Amino acid sequence: MVKTPLIEFYDKSFGDNSFNIKVKKNEKRLILRDDITLQIARLSFARLSKKKRPLKLCYYGEVVRKQGSMLRPERQFLQIGAECIGEKNNLADVEMMDLAYSSLKLVGIKNIFIEISSRIFLDKFYSSIKNSQRLNDIKTLIKQKDLSGLLKLVEKKNHQYLRNIFSCTGLYKDKVGN
Repeated sequence: MVKTPLIEFYDKSFGDNSFNIKVKKNEKRLILRDDITLQIARLSFARLSKKKRPLKLCYYGEVVRKQGSMLRPERQFLQIGAECIGEKNNLADVEMMDLAYSSLKLVGIKNIFIEISSRIFLDKFYSSIKNSQRLNDIKTLIKQKDLSGLLKLVEKKNHQYLRNIFSCTGLYKDKVGN
């Protein structure tokens, strides 16, 4: 279990949804973290760099955002997560999803819905599209989860790949038979 600090020095790599803390002139800028995942990545790269890989870490803590979103209007909430760092096998991703499912089930949550939102699955596909307007249209259709519209716009050789990505959403028990 890793517990990272709520307040840290500002870094350019942080998102623009970090809540800034005013400090005296000429001092380093401080922020309240808006996501713990980046802290875990930095920790594993710096202080835990000599630890044997794969490195499995879990974490929790409060996060504060400058502004909420439509789905999550509150600005402060608890973030809980787990990471498997340094494992190239896709089974590590499956292990993390299973851990999340088991944890949520253990605390009594029912009808658990999974949605894979990693850009990794789409980056290679996006890089093959040279027309920027077409790429924007494709990204819009993906955000809208409009598979039929998307399939009309992309080459046939990409149809099955996109169908597979779109099928990675739904009730967890329906996907894994649990």
